[in-house]
Amino acid sequence: MTDKEINKFKDKVESLKDTKKYLLDLQEKIREYEENTIVKEYLALLEQLETDKEYSYWGIQDLDEKQIFERAINEIKINKSNNIYVYLSSYIKVNRRKKKKADDLIVADLPVAYNSLNADYRKYRNIELKKDDPNYEVDVPVHKCEKFERDNIVLHAVSKNGADYYDYVRNMYFEDIYNYGEEKALEKVKYMRNLQKPIRRNNI
Repeated sequence: MTDKEINKFKDKVESLKDTKKYLLDLQEKIREYEENTIVKEYLALLEQLETDKEYSYWGIQDLDEKQIFERAINEIKINKSNNIYVYLSSYIKVNRRKKKKADDLIVADLPVAYNSLNADYRKYRNIELKKDDPNYEVDVPVHKCEKFERDNIVLHAVSKNGADYYDYVRNMYFEDIYNYGEEKALEKVKYMRNLQKPIRRNNI
């Protein structure tokens, strides 16, 4: 070996010894910390946090109150509804032709004003039910709407479009149930419905 190579070898040995000492000191320090009660609790919490990330509830810590209500509403299934609906729109049925090619145009039904003489049906959405429930959204023929609105609690949007008003009423209703109970929440919705009875919408 040349003198240069011998010196490199010695330097490498010293470097490895220094690294070994650093790692042993580090391990010793970790052992000391691991015996500390506060550090033990901290490490246990870290481990729990890593485990929690695998579960569906992870992310709740970042939700505001409104988002918590929304998540709770979407995660429960209601089997007994109070039949509270929000009117969304009226429609004229459009004859659809069967889609044969990817570029075939499928025409949707046309939305019209609530009182339109041309309307074939009106669409209502239940504020308590989830999207996968068959009664979540119902299409009612115009000639049956008067009975439907009489037999159910139906709210009409005045200053919002139907979908936005639906979200507003739905969130309000469930927040009132949480804060004041179902009876009070139902009373409020009925009061809103009674105030709207004289209203006749000319818009969609």
